[in-house]
Amino acid sequence: RLLFRSPAIRVSARPTKKLRLEAFYRTYWLASDTDAFIRAGLRDRGGNSGDFIGQEIDMRARYQLTRNILLEVGYAHFLPGPFVRNTEPLADDSDFFYMQTTLRF
Repeated sequence: RLLFRSPAIRVSARPTKKLRLEAFYRTYWLASDTDAFIRAGLRDRGGNSGDFIGQEIDMRARYQLTRNILLEVGYAHFLPGPFVRNTEPLADDSDFFYMQTTLRF
């Protein structure tokens, strides 16, 4: 069962053969006012908190170091919408930063 919708826009650039840059703008909406935002453990069974979860801006860079090694660094900023603010009054913007390496054998 679909609990939320997440339309997004992506912009991508490849300045070199080995480097790819991407930026995303994404919104999150509950499928219905009584659904749960499972990732955050939030739900309003009465459906009085609205259905707009929030917005997220993501950026990432991928660098193909060798044929078998991919390096990636990314950042995301989440801005809570009315549903999150109404079900979790102390909710604030959140940031997520990551680095990863993919090895292919």
